[in-house]
Amino acid sequence: MHTHTAFLRVAYPIASNSSGFFALPRVGDEVIISFLDNDIDKPFISGSLYNTTNPSLIHNPLDS
Repeated sequence: MHTHTAFLRVAYPIASNSSGFFALPRVGDEVIISFLDNDIDKPFISGSLYNTTNPSLIHNPLDS
């Protein structure tokens, strides 16, 4: 049985040495995992999702 998970890199909309955006997902957040060059040994977090446990603070009528 595994007792830990691998650290994954997180993709951001802006990432440079002089500016950027930084927000790490928290334990329990629902994330989308993608693979760089479709290589299963190169996973990264490409996004996160709202869900019933962690709903958006803004109501979108299209989500109903």
